[in-house]
Amino acid sequence: MTDYEKKALELINVRKSISTLELCRVLGVSESTARRLLLRLSDLGAIHKYHGGGMSIDYFNTRNDLHKRFELHADEKDRIAKAAASHVKPGSTLILLGGTTVYKMCKYLKGIRVTVITNSMIIFDALKDEQAVEILMLGGKFNRNEMEVRGVITHANQKMLRADSLFMGTVSFHPRIGFMTNDIDSIELYSLCMDAANTCYMLADSYKFGVAGAAVTATCAQLDCLISDNALSEDIVAAFQQEGLEVKLV
Repeated sequence: MTDYEKKALELINVRKSISTLELCRVLGVSESTARRLLLRLSDLGAIHKYHGGGMSIDYFNTRNDLHKRFELHADEKDRIAKAAASHVKPGSTLILLGGTTVYKMCKYLKGIRVTVITNSMIIFDALKDEQAVEILMLGGKFNRNEMEVRGVITHANQKMLRADSLFMGTVSFHPRIGFMTNDIDSIELYSLCMDAANTCYMLADSYKFGVAGAAVTATCAQLDCLISDNALSEDIVAAFQQEGLEVKLV
């Protein structure tokens, strides 16, 4: 291990997490050098590398699944989120269900006059300072692992609301089975939100394709559009289209 690698590793272990740009500043190296340092340390198994930085292995292991999902396939999720936000019209009402890809839409909604209905605390946190965005928070029991509220109170509140568009995510998806989740308790909320929205968008990166998950949240017939990344094969896209679901790749 080189001296720079040792210094970078020591810095990451002390700070727990550091961005590539911060590593450049502290070590006095170029951005390309910092990226190579992070890649080398990751290859050695000394750190966990994510898009835009790195974190100590101990810190990564103590973080919950939601935080880890932010770092998986970040580029693809960002492209999907940007494409999804392009469908939002000023003055419209949106339902944003929790999830890392849907969360990434928030930065593309800034400055657009919309009303956002959500059960997600991370979405609330991302939009709370946006004067153009009116936020309607669904009440309910707080789930720390997913940073959202859920339960009978959430369902009762959602039944009183309508929306122009719903944006939701998934654990996995398959043209024959539909879109799946491991969280059985969330099924009713997904159903209520689809009933309440005029247009339903599913945001799913291609790495989630396959059969996994404890329950189905939506079938192709319940949705209007699937937005995914361009790594999804033509055969898979055709299979979804045969089920009547529009597919947009970015």
